[in-house]
Parts: sequence; C-alpha cells; structure tokens
Amino acid sequence: MPRSGAAAAIALVLQGSAYAAPPSASGLPARVSQHVKDLNFDCSRLGGIPSRSPGLLRKIDLTGDGRTDYVIDVARYQCRRAVTFAYGGHDGPAVFIYVGEANGKTFLGYEGASQDGTKIKAYEGHPQVWLTVGALACGQPRGSAKSFADWWWCSRPLDWNARMKKFELAPISQARRIHG
Repeated sequence: MPRSGAAAAIALVLQGSAYAAPPSASGLPARVSQHVKDLNFDCSRLGGIPSRSPGLLRKIDLTGDGRTDYVIDVARYQCRRAVTFAYGGHDGPAVFIYVGEANGKTFLGYEGASQDGTKIKAYEGHPQVWLTVGALACGQPRGSAKSFADWWWCSRPLDWNARMKKFELAPISQARRIHG
C-alpha cells in the first residue's frame, strides 16, 4: 500500500532520528523477546525513549552444541532522555546469556555484570565471552580494596559448565590484568 506524502516524510524523519527503531523483540525465543521488551518498557517508564541499540543482543553459539545462544549486554542499551537507567553499580551494567535448547526455547545460563560490557573472542577456535570484572574476581586479596579506587581490574572469560547448565567465570589463571 503506498504511503501518503506526509506519512512518507514522517517515516524519513523517524528513520534518520537518533531515537528511531528501539531494539526489536520480534523473531526471538520467548524469554529473550520478553527481556528486550522489559528493557524497552523500563526505559519508557523512566521517561526515556528506547533507541536503536547496536550490540545489545548478540546471537552466537557459545556452548558448542550448534544452537544459537543470546547475549544481552545492557551496557549497549540506549535509553535516550532518561535521567537514569539500570546501568549497574560498582560492578557495571548487567550481562545475561540465554542458552538455546533443542526445542527452540531458551533458559538463563548466566546473569552477572561487566564494567566494560562484553567482548566475544575466539578461544581454541570457539567463541568465548569476556567480561571486565574487579577486586575479588581478579584475585585481589580481601581487605586490600579499601575503596573503589583501589580495585584491581581484569578481563576474564566465561566457561560453559555443561553439567551445571550455566556459564561461570573461568579460573583466575585465565584472567588478564587491566590495571590495579
């Protein structure tokens, strides 16, 4: 159906707008779709405008089973005009990994935080999520981080634990010190 001249002009303005196209929840498994819808709802509820958020949702097989898994990195969510949004505390914005199942559904396989968002790197030919974590998660001795400014920071990968059906921080020996 052809658009009227006014409707076409509005559509062009919206396409060029920084506030256009909030993250779409269509075509995703139910739990992942609901998570994206909840982010958009929370943004709107706080007076913000859900906006295009490149990198918010990444689809990739992280478990090695040939099925798509879904990484939601809240650090990449854009909620324009909101006074505040759920960007986390000292540990950083939230990270969620939904694991794909054979029936097309998903389950939450990781919930945590990363100070600098997620990075996906190849490790032994397989993709792996890396997080920026601090203090105890970097091997810093208890009591030595007297203030946030004293925290050690490192990049640390997540490993898939098939028996427990969840992602866990890899051994501290795999951590890469950033500073501190």
